[in-house]
Amino acid sequence: MISRLKNLTIDQAALGLIILLIIAIAMVLLIGNQAGILIDVDLNPEGQGPFEAITLSFSAPVDRSQVEALFELDPKADGQFKWKDSQTLRFIPGGLEPDTRYRLTLRSGMIDEDNEISINEKIWSFKTRSPLITYIKTIDGNKELWAVEKDGSGANRLLDSEKSIFSYDVSPDGEFLILALLNDQGRVDLWRFDRETQYLALLLDCEGGICSSPNISPDGNHVAYTREAPGITPDSPLSAPRAHLIDLISYEDRPLFSDPQIIGYGATWSPDGNWIASYDGIQDLIQVVSIQSGEITSLRSSSGSTLTWSPDSTRLAYATVEDGEAGLVTVVMIADLRSGEISYLIGKQSVQDYHYSALAWSPTDEESLLLGLRTNPDNPATGIWLIRPTLLEGRMIAEEENHSYSNPKWDPWGNAVIFHQIELKTANKPEIAVWDPSMSDPLMLDEGFSAHWMP
Repeated sequence: MISRLKNLTIDQAALGLIILLIIAIAMVLLIGNQAGILIDVDLNPEGQGPFEAITLSFSAPVDRSQVEALFELDPKADGQFKWKDSQTLRFIPGGLEPDTRYRLTLRSGMIDEDNEISINEKIWSFKTRSPLITYIKTIDGNKELWAVEKDGSGANRLLDSEKSIFSYDVSPDGEFLILALLNDQGRVDLWRFDRETQYLALLLDCEGGICSSPNISPDGNHVAYTREAPGITPDSPLSAPRAHLIDLISYEDRPLFSDPQIIGYGATWSPDGNWIASYDGIQDLIQVVSIQSGEITSLRSSSGSTLTWSPDSTRLAYATVEDGEAGLVTVVMIADLRSGEISYLIGKQSVQDYHYSALAWSPTDEESLLLGLRTNPDNPATGIWLIRPTLLEGRMIAEEENHSYSNPKWDPWGNAVIFHQIELKTANKPEIAVWDPSMSDPLMLDEGFSAHWMP
């Protein structure tokens, strides 16, 4: 036997080795096909955000359409599939129900184009978190960021920073905030705060100016804000406010309008992210700009900060003041951006000025619109009216003698509303309150202002 092995040629030995390698590879492929591939799912153990992406990572390239066909959520939920590459799938929910147990299933089936790689059914379970309500609370003269549960429990300081907050916004998925914070020079810069890591990072140094009123785009990739540039000298006044836009991916900062003569503040995104409205208080104009084309629609308004978008982003409701039979009256207008038509919603035939304000359209129901108003012209107290725009009928959800209610905001599901309330003719501080249809009266949560939902 030994002599026979010695007589093997180099070519024969190489051929034998190749045959052994082929057999080994075939066995690996056979075992691999039988065992499937590894799949890792990134879920938040502290409670999955209702709008937070669910990421699936595969140990080998897969066919995208076949994987999507096997993907299933129970209870069912809408969303978008976005692939980072052929091995990484991100499912972006349209809005899971809060505080709900979900089951994610990847059903058994073939997941490659050649129908050679199969997986057995895989199931994961997770629970969504409940939304918090964030707000600014003044403590010893410093404006701090706080958060509280919808039932009023668990009020606590959210941001561990000594910097005073000027204004802020919460991303639509609730994963980060953009803060306008006072600096040591008394001016305002923009910062980004990550919810999970609690990391606070400078987003934009405004170089001696004031950058405020951040408003995050629906996809979370851009921030519109108001910028007041510094003067030529430290004692010079700041420039007129202008709307700017920051790309949170490239960090490009640019004016919203190509024309530098257009001023404005309070930039507000449409729900689909295709439009931004800002208010020019010098010319009494709401300037609505198309993000795609740059086309501008100008709407005459003497109170342009009071506006709201319809759920489908096709219409804008806003308030203005006109001459009426009994003098000046506040009216609410509807601008249809598809047809260009502008019509009256309410106020044109009013015999008194109801001082309509605090508009907020439900994000899910075009027949639910919140409207602030003053029912007694001799009393500054204001209430909040929930109406059906097509019928102009509804009910008061917040109304109490000698109280004023303002700044209503719907939660992302259109189920509950937060707003500010203050008792007039007293030294009481503004308070945050919440209302939903199950309540007979609003629930006061805490002292504070600038309330936002944080899903």
